[in-house]
Amino acid sequence: MNAATPHQRAIPPDDPARDLVVIRPDEDQTLPHLGVVSDTYTILLTGDDTGGRYTLIDMFVPPGGGPPPHRHDFEEMFTILEGEIEFTFRGVKVAARAGETINVPANAPHAFTNASDRAVRLLCMCSPPEYSGGDSGEAALADSIGPRLGPAATFATTEHFNLQTARAVTVSEANGRASIYLAALSSNLIALAFIGQMSRLGVAFYAFALILLPVLAFVGVVTFLRLVQSSMEDIAYAHRIGLLRSFYLRIAPELEPYLVMVRGTHPPAPADGERLAPSAWQLTLTTAGMVAVVNSVVVAACAGLVLEAAGVHSLAIPVAVGAVIGAGAFSLHERHHRRARDAYSPEAVDPAAISVPPPERGPAS
Repeated sequence: MNAATPHQRAIPPDDPARDLVVIRPDEDQTLPHLGVVSDTYTILLTGDDTGGRYTLIDMFVPPGGGPPPHRHDFEEMFTILEGEIEFTFRGVKVAARAGETINVPANAPHAFTNASDRAVRLLCMCSPPEYSGGDSGEAALADSIGPRLGPAATFATTEHFNLQTARAVTVSEANGRASIYLAALSSNLIALAFIGQMSRLGVAFYAFALILLPVLAFVGVVTFLRLVQSSMEDIAYAHRIGLLRSFYLRIAPELEPYLVMVRGTHPPAPADGERLAPSAWQLTLTTAGMVAVVNSVVVAACAGLVLEAAGVHSLAIPVAVGAVIGAGAFSLHERHHRRARDAYSPEAVDPAAISVPPPERGPAS
């Protein structure tokens, strides 16, 4: 009957474009299989098969298997076909045996574990569908790699480890350079204090200060420039790691609930006004920004001492001139930092490591 009572929703007409789907997992070798931890999940029905209503998954969980605690934005209903499984729902453990059904609400934290010595089979229905076949690129990528998938994953994880190491070395170098500069500044200030006390701020003090401070300012500029380079290298390494994480998810999309990922487009350089790198204020909070402030003060002090040594004994004039020159020096530091940020490109960082020589041509026959 198609007639609807006042309290019932009218049944839509039949859709002849949809066909009956018969799944024979023991015979159909084309069904997608997903490896999650030690489990094997066979996708019986995708969202394409069910008109976007649900996904049906046959789960094989070996002893000790099962995913860690996680949550997602779709409902899950588990029917235990064989064995016994232990569910943990919001910290409470519940045992379920063959023939029993458990429904997990969307967004709720949960996990399940096979604590027995026998394999367990579950039938899981996800609604809305978690998995959609059809035009998904993940399976296509894995199929295109074929038998090279194992070596490709090894290459990717090795590259990931190398990039993580490079980031750690970059941070270590930045901290080391900043520490060297601050140590030199501290020792120079102590030396100037001793000279000023012994010479009673006489000629020897000014001569000594006007020799040390320009050298210290030079060390500060060099340190600042290298720290800016290091910050750009760190961003480039993070960008390359993001590309590898995208590769991992395309090969194994079932890992997405366990990785912190933000879906979206990450251009290699800022486009259409979008800033991939930190803001101007964030640049001031970096180690390079700190060195820029300290070095600008050194330059300002040097300018004030020059005026004092030249015979300008009014305190206000050296202080005012030093403040202006210091502000100008800081502005130049920040301008260079912003330009480096705006000109950032992953391809411009460490070109010797990412440049691939063209393939050699064989001898002409």
